[in-house]
Amino acid sequence: MTTPPRIAIIGTGGTISGVGRDRLDFYEYGTSGRFMHVEELIASVPELPQVADVLPIRYKNVGSGDIGPTDWLALLKIIHETAAADPTVAGFVVTHGTATLEETAYFLNLAVKPPPTRHRRRRHATILRPRHRQRRQLVERGTSRRIARRRGQGRAGGAER
Repeated sequence: MTTPPRIAIIGTGGTISGVGRDRLDFYEYGTSGRFMHVEELIASVPELPQVADVLPIRYKNVGSGDIGPTDWLALLKIIHETAAADPTVAGFVVTHGTATLEETAYFLNLAVKPPPTRHRRRRHATILRPRHRQRRQLVERGTSRRIARRRGQGRAGGAER
């Protein structure tokens, strides 16, 4: 069996770290005032050790509206220092909220060589996740509807209203 890659996860806070009142809180989770630190976020994904050897790096725990140029430079420094100190690190993940995600990603894309890969998640990590079969059905239904709209068929079997 091969050893999973070592991945550094830098926590900045934001939407992904928000904690709702319960697992069904899809809307007001940002109002609870509680945000998970990167270690808690990693622990919320028990399958993670199967695919990566994770190195958590706690940076900040704020809304992404509070992340700006000073933080971008600090993140760049953290990435360079971590890569220099631990050459076994194969990649970096920066957890981030959605408000200024594009700006941070753009800066890191220009400053980090080779350029990083970006992924966007618009829900908090503690949300109830559908089972695999249900998830597949949701994706299939949504895809079928999008294809029908692109072909001009509108809603299933009928015209657009």
